[in-house]
Amino acid sequence: MFRSVLVLAIVCVLAPVGWARLKVMEVGDSITMGAGNVGGYRVYLANMLVAKGIGADFSGQETSNNPPDMDLHHEGHPGWTTLDLLNGLSDFPEKGNVVDWIQRDQPDAMLLMIGTNDAMTPLQLMSTQYVDLIDAIHQAKPGMRVYFSSIPKSDPSLGRGAWEYSVNQIISLICLIKSAAGYKITFVDNYTDSDPSTDLSDLVHPNAFGYSKIAKKFSMALSGVSKSSSGQIG
Repeated sequence: MFRSVLVLAIVCVLAPVGWARLKVMEVGDSITMGAGNVGGYRVYLANMLVAKGIGADFSGQETSNNPPDMDLHHEGHPGWTTLDLLNGLSDFPEKGNVVDWIQRDQPDAMLLMIGTNDAMTPLQLMSTQYVDLIDAIHQAKPGMRVYFSSIPKSDPSLGRGAWEYSVNQIISLICLIKSAAGYKITFVDNYTDSDPSTDLSDLVHPNAFGYSKIAKKFSMALSGVSKSSSGQIG
């Protein structure tokens, strides 16, 4: 870990004057926070971006579940649903909502993964809530690039398989429609290659291997590597 942090520090120090740094905001629930593994996918992503020569600052009000020697701010809120991101929680008004966070930090890019806590919500309602969320994000900062990820597979014992497949199809379709309408949005597929038998630390949260896979997809998205003509990363 020390070596990784040292590499990160060296790259930052040696970056040429005027080298643009990307301000990235990771938004979601406990998977974004990294439950089940210190730092979650954010640790792996930070090191992958360094290896690619991409300067990035992670933004957000949250610092929970960070390694003690890494500054990986985020907006990962355990237990939050799609509607919570849109409206915030009345019990915790100080947390704000996704529009508040965008207006406060003015990120260049957002890594969005949300839906695990919405499990079994009617699909029509999920579609409506996702569209409302993406519209609110776009209106808050039209020039910001949004990388909207599908949710990984949960343990089959939960019986969510069909719902997860369908809701991820909705996410993909929304990205396609909104991209055609001029939104700067890209679908990132963290569902197809996820494997509950190897990727989970419990019934829903990834382990280190699972988080590293998520980080790789987001890293590819941010660097533009392996982007297909459809604007999907997967």
